[in-house]
Amino acid sequence: MKEKILAVLRSISPRLADRAIRAKQLASPTSVKSRIHRVALLEARVETLTEQVRELREEIDESRRDALRVAELTDIVEHRLSTPKES
Repeated sequence: MKEKILAVLRSISPRLADRAIRAKQLASPTSVKSRIHRVALLEARVETLTEQVRELREEIDESRRDALRVAELTDIVEHRLSTPKES
């Protein structure tokens, strides 16, 4: 019966018949489980990447603080070297 319906549908509109077949495949339980698994893997990967980005941002902030401290110390050293010593 299904084959006859599909044959009639294909004779009317081959493209629509192909879409019906594809929709059935996408709705199959194995396909749904596969998509759920892929989504779970992607969510885990996104979570991992988000954590890595957070860690990198913390390292960047720390590097910026270190660079500011180095600049401050450089200014102090330059100021002391340029100031004549009092005897």
